[in-house]
Amino acid sequence: GKRKLEMLGPKRAAIGRLSGPLKKAYADEHGLDYAQLLSDGPYKEQYRADMIVWGERRRNEDPGFFARLVVKEANTPILIISDARRKTDMDFFTKRFRTLTVRVSASTATREGRGFKFTKGVDDAESECGLDQYRHDRTLDNDGDARALQEALETLAADICLRAGLGPATPRYVLVTGGNKGIGFAICEKILKEHPDCTVLLGARDEARGRAAVDAPSAGDR
Repeated sequence: GKRKLEMLGPKRAAIGRLSGPLKKAYADEHGLDYAQLLSDGPYKEQYRADMIVWGERRRNEDPGFFARLVVKEANTPILIISDARRKTDMDFFTKRFRTLTVRVSASTATREGRGFKFTKGVDDAESECGLDQYRHDRTLDNDGDARALQEALETLAADICLRAGLGPATPRYVLVTGGNKGIGFAICEKILKEHPDCTVLLGARDEARGRAAVDAPSAGDR
């Protein structure tokens, strides 16, 4: 999720976690520490099994309850759902939005090497294996070949941008010489306003004047 976000850029994409509103609602109802439940530490683990049962009960009552909360908070054209785990989750998004589903796969040995330990009643619950037979649009192999994974992510990012009607996901840099004043400064501002996915490199003969231009109130987010 985070690596895809880095490629797409924070102005284009955001990560939505269905477990976020689930854990917040569970924490509120049970008087628990929400921040601790978001972590991967022992605090979360002691409530994990009960939280899964509680979440399933809420989903059975209203399958789109948590998904609607995530969508409501979204403010970017692309939303990456990092923890869709059930067919009802997939149905909610695929029936309402232009969706590309992705499965990230790794062998049990690789997962165990990264610290995974199977817990009966938790890792064999629907929340963990409910999509094992689901036919995803793409599959990413995360079994240890970093270069192959990077290439697959780049291809996926380009495909996502194409489906969303956006330009290339590859970061773009623009160097504007004499950008600390006059027409050069105006060009910098225009590029940033009309192409927020670009990074503008403001060139100046004098470093102090260049920094002053970047820090000017009208310079915006550079």
